[in-house]
Amino acid sequence: MAASGGKKVNTGILEVGQSRLVVESILGRPIARLEDSTERRTDVYEFEMGDESSTKRAWVHGIMDVLTLTLWEIPATIYEGFQGKMHTMQITYGRDDRVLEIGQVAKAKAKPAPEPIAKNKGNKFILREIEEE
Repeated sequence: MAASGGKKVNTGILEVGQSRLVVESILGRPIARLEDSTERRTDVYEFEMGDESSTKRAWVHGIMDVLTLTLWEIPATIYEGFQGKMHTMQITYGRDDRVLEIGQVAKAKAKPAPEPIAKNKGNKFILREIEEE
């Protein structure tokens, strides 16, 4: 797992004024797109950082496998599984596909589901009528 990590994403080279093609070569394809009436487009990108491949780390894991008769695989797999963290970035483009704004997206915490409302026969009747149409 240490040898097959992802490529390093360098967000420090993103600048206002860059073209959308340059941004997508760094961050990959967007996961969401929002367009508004002012001809601005906002793309949301998701990428993982901290999971880069490392031949040095792979060699250490290999040596530990030999020394422990492969028992090292259990903690090593757990360790490698927790490497990396997902990041989300929002970039707004103008009509010429040039970057206007760069920002981070804060992920909202999930709220607990509300208590179910007691059903009455009137609501069931209305739902049946809507489904039949």
